[in-house]
Amino acid sequence: MIKFFRILGIALTPFILIFIYVYISSSGLVGNLPEDGDIISKPRPIEKKDLSQKQILFGDLHVHTTFSQDAFLFSLPMLQGEGVHPPADACNFARFCSSLDFFSITDHAEGMTKQMWDDSIKSIRNCDAVSDDTNKDLVVFAGWEWTQMGPDPSNHYGHKNVILRDLINIPEVPIGAGLTGLDLLIENGLTPFLPLVADFPPESIDFDFLKFRDESYSIPFCDQEIEEAKECKERAGTPKELFSRIDELGLEAIVIPHGTTWGIHSPPNSKLSSQLSNENHDPEKQRLIEVYSGHGNSEIYKDFKHTEEILDGTFTCPSPTDDFEPCCWRAGEIVNSQCIENTGEPVKKKLKN
Repeated sequence: MIKFFRILGIALTPFILIFIYVYISSSGLVGNLPEDGDIISKPRPIEKKDLSQKQILFGDLHVHTTFSQDAFLFSLPMLQGEGVHPPADACNFARFCSSLDFFSITDHAEGMTKQMWDDSIKSIRNCDAVSDDTNKDLVVFAGWEWTQMGPDPSNHYGHKNVILRDLINIPEVPIGAGLTGLDLLIENGLTPFLPLVADFPPESIDFDFLKFRDESYSIPFCDQEIEEAKECKERAGTPKELFSRIDELGLEAIVIPHGTTWGIHSPPNSKLSSQLSNENHDPEKQRLIEVYSGHGNSEIYKDFKHTEEILDGTFTCPSPTDDFEPCCWRAGEIVNSQCIENTGEPVKKKLKN
């Protein structure tokens, strides 16, 4: 009997060690939370002085660092990422690589801890302090992204970058919109196994990401029941609530929408018009809109639809017009041509058979 248990113990030892390794590695016990880097402490050199009264300025008000949960995820080796780029990198890049006149860091509020927010604001202030107020080579704004995704056009408001007027009146924490699809993916219990398997043996950045995941998604929202003095995340479910909270905090800010059109973050048939009612638009704050990006193109007016909803709630492909052919229709034509090429019959005739 003793011999049996000895053999059993030897046989189970590798599995026990694997279990311990996976548990410790995926639990966030190993790794470090995101930290900022070093800002280059000299301004961009003057190449030419322009004394004209009119100037064209170039800037970027939609900037993510790996303090954002999605940027951190995409920086991992398993996704061919190149590693972390904290706020200091964004400052150095804006100043010396892009030669911008102004920029803001707009990391996703939903994934940021209080410490990360404080570190980001400190970095932005340090970036601004590189050049004196009388001869700025780069004007820096604090900000964040309010990231919302609705399953239906009626409650989809897209994403909005909140850009603050100054670097003094700063909220304690940024105001998010709650967890979106990507947050739920990162928060999923199976996600920690991905970097451990896809990037085996895992690197330090994989453990750092899992540490960040465990830390960030364990923080409750402030409108939930929480212990006194415990850290929480601010949440505003609609643009109306966001504008109201900005006013309550006495913040001077502009709010720049993006992800408002047909694209990777929007449900079918999303329209900007749904944001223009029920006080979900504030013309004093929303004076700019991001018109073109990977989120979709809002630059053109379209009086046609990519899909049409029918009575049972499902979608059908609208017929093409002289001006527009829906992607779904073009996909059908491609399938049809392949059927004719391979079988000599069109797809509809084939289906009837």
